Amino acid sequence: MEKQGKIISSAFSIGTGTLISRILGLFREIGMAALFGTSMVADVFVAAFRIPNLLRRLFAEGAFYAAFIPKYTEKLTQKSKDDALEFASASWWMLLFILILVTLIGILIAPWLVSVFTYGWRGDPQKMALTIKLTQVLFPYIIFMGLGAVLSGILNSHHRFFLPAVSPALLNVFWIGAILIAMFAFDTSPQNRVIVVVIGVLLGGIGQAFIQLPATVKLGFKMRFAIARKAHDLMETGKLMVPGMFGLAVAEVNYIADLILASLLVEGSVAALQYGMRLVLLPLSILGISIATATLPTLSESAARKNYTEMAEIFSHTLRMMFTVLIPMAVLMLVLRTPIIKLLFERGSFSAAKSTPMTAWALLFYCLGLPAFGGIKGTVQAFYSMKDTRTPVKIAAYAMLLNVFFNVVLMGPLKHGGLALATSIASTFNLVTLLIILKKKLPQLQFRPILINLLKLFTCSGLMGIFAWILFKMLNSLWNGSGLPYKILLFLIPFVLGSILFAGLAYLFKIDELVDVWVVLKAKFLQRRNSRLSRKHNIPLK
Repeated sequence: MEKQGKIISSAFSIGTGTLISRILGLFREIGMAALFGTSMVADVFVAAFRIPNLLRRLFAEGAFYAAFIPKYTEKLTQKSKDDALEFASASWWMLLFILILVTLIGILIAPWLVSVFTYGWRGDPQKMALTIKLTQVLFPYIIFMGLGAVLSGILNSHHRFFLPAVSPALLNVFWIGAILIAMFAFDTSPQNRVIVVVIGVLLGGIGQAFIQLPATVKLGFKMRFAIARKAHDLMETGKLMVPGMFGLAVAEVNYIADLILASLLVEGSVAALQYGMRLVLLPLSILGISIATATLPTLSESAARKNYTEMAEIFSHTLRMMFTVLIPMAVLMLVLRTPIIKLLFERGSFSAAKSTPMTAWALLFYCLGLPAFGGIKGTVQAFYSMKDTRTPVKIAAYAMLLNVFFNVVLMGPLKHGGLALATSIASTFNLVTLLIILKKKLPQLQFRPILINLLKLFTCSGLMGIFAWILFKMLNSLWNGSGLPYKILLFLIPFVLGSILFAGLAYLFKIDELVDVWVVLKAKFLQRRNSRLSRKHNIPLK
């Protein structure tokens, strides 16, 4: 339980930092919705940001992060802190050179990239020209995300999780500032306003990366040019990165396929998918990805010691915790999707007649895949901890083909909702296949506790969802209003009472993972309170 408690405690730190960032991100999305709604400019911004964001995941926070942490942790465990930090310095410089080159090439070929990714817009030269312009301005964003990934990897490997998790808050601060400037200081066209927003995003990316630098310097990190001395380690990390890059490329192809096909649908489909995915990412980032991120260093330590029994126990407990928080959240978001969207987005250019139903339709189908989205992240970490970056790539490739197939089949009857449903179906297939293969690689892993946990969760979450839906319908029929207090209560009452019901049912069904989370978080709260008291009264902690 000590290892599991450590993971929950770390996940709490990550979740707290992510919560701050995501709250600001939520205000950012509210501002974007009010400023652009589901208009042509909203579609353009989503498409332009998608392209450099894809490369960010390939070269920085995704593939690099997954390859860097196991290698860095191995050096900390088996060699020394100084050796690990020198490896980090070499990684910093190598990644910088690669990303500068990728950025320059990306700016040059942006017209071709945009013409491929937004094929359905070729008949609209104004829309294409604006997308190309915004893409070129946003490309340098990947440089700073890459450098930030090195710093995050160092801090997370030393179990310093809060700062890397909260650093995106600075991006959101700049982004929100740009939205406010565009909204109130520029009484011009949406095309000019979106350029202001893009500049704010670029400045925020710089801040997000370098806010972590002082903490890593305090750990002993120095930007020494050590590429030659660490060439062998860099080559090994690169070999681990390549399969991870292909794996993430496959995952991104799913989003690109959605983007291309959505560009063939009615105006606003691209933006509606983006808003729906952003809402799903809120609980996924705060709860699911926080747990997965906290798990990787601990799993890597167990793998480095070849303690596979401990590794299997840690992974099983982590996956059960992830399902325990994501499945009920998915049910609540699915049932209350319309009041959520009305509360958060329905203002300004985001209309009740068009934007709300379009976004709710996308969110409905994304919610079905929320547990799988988180489960994949956690399961892939287990493969990465064993330095197996190839297997997730192969499975992701099969999932990509399945996603494209269902995209084509479902987009006709379900429009953009079919694209969201295809993503959920492919993600579920991806997770189940990964777990079957992981069982073969890690025979100590037991599926029985996971399946029992799922059975309990589906029962409790189903009862909670029925209750919340009935309560929402009753309140909606009794109250007749459209103001902000009405929207808050219409969402908050079913959400809170539904959550209380789930907690009670979880206690009756003995869902131990929820109790574990509560016990560890309570202990962490008491520890912090005692620490504050000791500093206040100058009493040393025993």
